[in-house]
Amino acid sequence: MPIPSQLRRISFFRGPRKIYIGLNSLEVLSGEIKRLNPQRLLIVTDSNMEKLGYVERVKRQLGDVKADVFNDIRGEPSISELENLAAIVRGRRYDL
Repeated sequence: MPIPSQLRRISFFRGPRKIYIGLNSLEVLSGEIKRLNPQRLLIVTDSNMEKLGYVERVKRQLGDVKADVFNDIRGEPSISELENLAAIVRGRRYDL
């Protein structure tokens, strides 16, 4: 049985340095955005979260920072979906 190409290369994951959990934790976002000062921001979500209004709630916390939305992803994305997203991120040079 051949080994899939994605298993033949070494990868690593570096998680976020801060994770906020709890009621009203979204309100911390505006301060983090100011601290990080992004030039190109991408919100990655699924279409249901956008339909439920969560993306708009996030955008309200961004102030004047413009954000693109990628909502074509599932809760358990496939390798090909992630590769598609990675290509978009590289092509548009998002920094956050």
